[in-house]
Amino acid sequence: MDDLSTLKGIGAATAAKLVAAGIDTFAKLAAATPDALNVAKVAGSPKDWAAMIAEAKAKLLPPTDLLNGSSTLPATFEIGGDAVQLGTLVAAAHQLRGGTAEEWNALPEAERDALIVAERDRRLDAVRAAAEDERSERGHRARSEMDQAMMARVNALAKTMGLSLAEAGEQVLVAGLEALEARVAAAANSTEPPAKGMIEVKVRGPKSGRRRAGRDFNDQPAPPFWATPEEVAALEADPSLTVVRTGRIAD
Repeated sequence: MDDLSTLKGIGAATAAKLVAAGIDTFAKLAAATPDALNVAKVAGSPKDWAAMIAEAKAKLLPPTDLLNGSSTLPATFEIGGDAVQLGTLVAAAHQLRGGTAEEWNALPEAERDALIVAERDRRLDAVRAAAEDERSERGHRARSEMDQAMMARVNALAKTMGLSLAEAGEQVLVAGLEALEARVAAAANSTEPPAKGMIEVKVRGPKSGRRRAGRDFNDQPAPPFWATPEEVAALEADPSLTVVRTGRIAD
């Protein structure tokens, strides 16, 4: 068992979580994936987990002073906002290639440089992939929140119009949410306070349309409205109309 807390970015609490998850050596951490650290409930982001794994891999590498570096590449590279030393990339590239330090040092410098640059690019790709995953997750959360807000608006319309949620959803698909909200608001603003004895009703007419009691009706759901008992009687007497009393009577 290795002391994981000696690695950069890993404190005692994080080391304890790793050990509890069965990751108790540098080798096991080096072979782990960011997903495994997520399952182990290790605090941090995909970028943090990738850095922990990279630290463990570096711990297993031979000392970098035994490996030839490069006389043409810069001493540091910026990767994911961090300054990564050339020696770190050299050691990682050597491990990925395999072989002894002597075999590495015997390579032509151009070939070593290509392997070092490939390791840099691999790390850059990992950082980009983690950033894309984070953006995708943020987008998913935003869409979920937007869907919830949209559903709340449709539910409010359903209650105002006296419809089921499914019926209100159908109307939204036909007319559009904002247009339907504006239509309902306009109807509400244009309605005068009901006189005593007036009855609140919902009326639906035929697809071809029907005018009765000074109002036009069709097969589209409409908000309930107040009518006099005489008007209600006239509406209910028309076989082409479906009239539903909401149970509210003005007093």
